[in-house]
Amino acid sequence: MSSSSAPSRPISAIAWASNNSTCPSHFTMIPATEDGAVANFTRGFGLKSGYFLCYSKDLSGGMVVSDVQVISEKDVIPHAYCYIPEFMESKSTVWKKKRVCVHIVPVDSVTTAVLDIRVTAKSKMMLPQYTCLG
Repeated sequence: MSSSSAPSRPISAIAWASNNSTCPSHFTMIPATEDGAVANFTRGFGLKSGYFLCYSKDLSGGMVVSDVQVISEKDVIPHAYCYIPEFMESKSTVWKKKRVCVHIVPVDSVTTAVLDIRVTAKSKMMLPQYTCLG
């Protein structure tokens, strides 16, 4: 792992944000899908507000994301996983029918890590060498 090469650095955190102003400074918001559409996860039909995935590659905490899972609200969160944090405007919420959870491990003990996240439109394209979640 080279600290000078950003693409090869593992992701250290994933979160939800309402927009760029609520996204923490050390996070990068994913504003668009791979086909150029807005990557806004909305709560329902006709609602203009929504939320975006964002990620951090700040390794100062010594932890990295080793796995990401999308689970149903009825599923039990897997052992050693946690829900991703939310950086939302007041009165905004994330849709809870599906939840994103991550497994975070110390960087010194990681055997596999998440290096990149891409958002695609539902049933549009599968990206080569990526795992599709959700």
